Amino acid sequence: MSIKADVPECYRCFHQKIQQKPLIMFIMQDIKRMIERALNIEIHLPPDLKVVEAAEYDFFEQARYDPIEKKLILRSDLYWCKITLVHETLHACSYFSHNYDEKKMEYFRPFIEALTEFLTGYVLYKEQSHCYKAWINRTYRICGLSIMYERGVRAFAVAARYIPLKDFVKIYIWQPNKNWEDEFKKFLSKYNLRIQAGITLISKFIRALEKAFGKDLLELIYEEPLDVCVDFSKIVL
Repeated sequence: MSIKADVPECYRCFHQKIQQKPLIMFIMQDIKRMIERALNIEIHLPPDLKVVEAAEYDFFEQARYDPIEKKLILRSDLYWCKITLVHETLHACSYFSHNYDEKKMEYFRPFIEALTEFLTGYVLYKEQSHCYKAWINRTYRICGLSIMYERGVRAFAVAARYIPLKDFVKIYIWQPNKNWEDEFKKFLSKYNLRIQAGITLISKFIRALEKAFGKDLLELIYEEPLDVCVDFSKIVL
C-alpha cells in the first residue's frame, strides 16, 4: 500500500515499519503478543491464516476477516492501520470465527462487533497509548472509534465497571475444549442478565444491564462524553 499524503505521521511510521517483514508475520507475532499481554490470555489464530490486500471487495469497511477462507482482507484503496489489524485479529481468534455459524453470526453480529471494538480499545489502552488517544478522541477519521460501534462499546465499557473484563474475554476468545453456548449461558446466569425479546440485541443487552445493576448506568451510556463513558481506568479486571 502506498503511503498517502493526508495522514498522521504515526500512520506513515507504521506503514514503513511493516514493510520490514511480511504482514502475516507482523500479525502472528507483534499483534498476537499485544492482544495476549493486554487480555492476559493465550489466543489461537488459524495456522493457515492468510492476509491479502485488494482494492475491490464487496464491503465498505477498511478490512474484514473471512472465517470460512481464514483470510484477513485489507482494502488497499482505503486507509488502515494498527487499530484495524488489532480489530480483525481479534475476530480471527474469536469463538465466532473458529466455529463459524452464519445464522448465529447474523443474530449476534451487533453484539460481536461492539465487543470486538471494545476489546480493541482496551488492547490499545494497555499497549499503544498514542493509538488509544487517537481512537477515543477520534483525532483522525482513519483510526477513531466508529460511530457504528459507539453505542455497543459504551454499553460494554459501563458493564465492565460491574463485570470483570476477564469474563468478557471468556465469552469472546476461543479456547480449546470450551463450548461457547455453555460459556455464554454461565455468563448470563452469573450476572443475572435476562435478555428480552423483541428489540435489537444491543438494546436487549443494555436493558439487561439496567435490570441487573440499576438505572444510573443509563446516564453513563447515553449522556456522558465518550471518554468519560469509555474510561478503562474504571473497569474491573
